[in-house]
Amino acid sequence: QSNLRMKVVLLFLALLGTCLAIKCKFGVGAGDKVVTVDKECGDGVTKCKTFTTTVSTVKSTNYACGDCTSGQDECKDCSTDLCNGAGPLSYVLLPVMCAVAWFML
Repeated sequence: QSNLRMKVVLLFLALLGTCLAIKCKFGVGAGDKVVTVDKECGDGVTKCKTFTTTVSTVKSTNYACGDCTSGQDECKDCSTDLCNGAGPLSYVLLPVMCAVAWFML
């Protein structure tokens, strides 16, 4: 019975980890100068993106929340926290850790 209770708790934690808003890098960079902050995206946003823009002859890389849209050159999107830039491991690993613990019980 305690194993069942532990599995219910692990399932709850896994669901909680997947329901939280995604965090993305937000900012801009040109050359070796990049300025970003970690931003928690709004409800319904499930992806982060990185895309380039060119003004005159200056090419910049942009980091933002949301899906790629037309007109955004070299756009790449992803669906895990801080995946659009270098960032630490985040609480997205919680569901994976819960699944591993589930099968170890």
